[in-house]
Amino acid sequence: MICSGYLGMRGSPLFLRRTGAADVVLYGETLNEQDLARAVRYAEEAELMVVGGTSLVVYPVAGLVNYLSPHAKLVILNREETPFDGKANLVIRGDLCEALTAVSKE
Repeated sequence: MICSGYLGMRGSPLFLRRTGAADVVLYGETLNEQDLARAVRYAEEAELMVVGGTSLVVYPVAGLVNYLSPHAKLVILNREETPFDGKANLVIRGDLCEALTAVSKE
C-alpha cells in the first residue's frame, strides 16, 4: 500500500513544521537547534500528541514525549512496541498508512 500523503523518503524521520512544510533529517544528521527548541515548546503546549511510524528510540526527537504536560494526551501508532507505550493514553498496533487511511474515511 502506498500512503497518498507520504512526505519525504521512505524510512527517513520527518520534522513537520506547523506550516505543513517538511524538512527531512536523515539518521545521524544534526537537527537545527532553533527547530528543536520550537518542537519542545510545541510539545509543552500540546493538548494531544500523536506519534506514528517510529520506534521512539532515536533522540533527541524521541524525547519530545517527555515534554508533554501531565494533562496532555499521547497516542502512539506503530507496528512494534515503543519505550513510551506505558505513558500513552492510546496505543494502536498497525501500519501507519492503513490506519490513517481508515480514519480518514470515517
